[in-house]
Amino acid sequence: MVDNPKRLYLSVALKVMILIGLGFAAVPFVASITGGEGESSGPQPLGGSLDVGLADIAPGRTKVVKWFGRDVWIYRRRPEDIAALPQLNTVLRDPGSGQSRQPDGLRTVYRSAHPEYFVFLPTENIRGCEVSFYPANEPLFADGPWFGGFAERCYGSRYDLAGRVYRDFGDDSQTNLEVPNHWLISETQLRLGEPR
Repeated sequence: MVDNPKRLYLSVALKVMILIGLGFAAVPFVASITGGEGESSGPQPLGGSLDVGLADIAPGRTKVVKWFGRDVWIYRRRPEDIAALPQLNTVLRDPGSGQSRQPDGLRTVYRSAHPEYFVFLPTENIRGCEVSFYPANEPLFADGPWFGGFAERCYGSRYDLAGRVYRDFGDDSQTNLEVPNHWLISETQLRLGEPR
């Protein structure tokens, strides 16, 4: 038992501050377990759809939208981008997308609901490093077939304009970029979310 009232006050104040600190420290752990507010690291839940306008995306450009707290990129392919995709199968790690995450109906060379629009999550699968877009004439990629695409700096992986990872770059356990459920609801609008 503490005889001195000042010592008792300091002891209680210290214990209260420790409890408050533990409470603040617990918040990130609880959020990571529960997934936070509407965020998801895996497949998106049913009923969580988002309609996105496509009219403002010029060919060769990307639109970024937020969906469940994550960025989703929509790249509008040019006719030459679409024509180049089948030519890359021999240099890709998983050209048929058998080991990557996308809706079953999108296991095509385009990996999209419409060849003109590529919808994907712009992060690689190991550490979540974000990709950047690089055009076909990028001097950094003069060492092999490069028709434009995406690359990330953590491992040096390269991806074609369908998000398929190149075989000889990056880590062997990297997969193609993830493609969420989506489909065109009109010529100028796309829906992200629940399966069609």
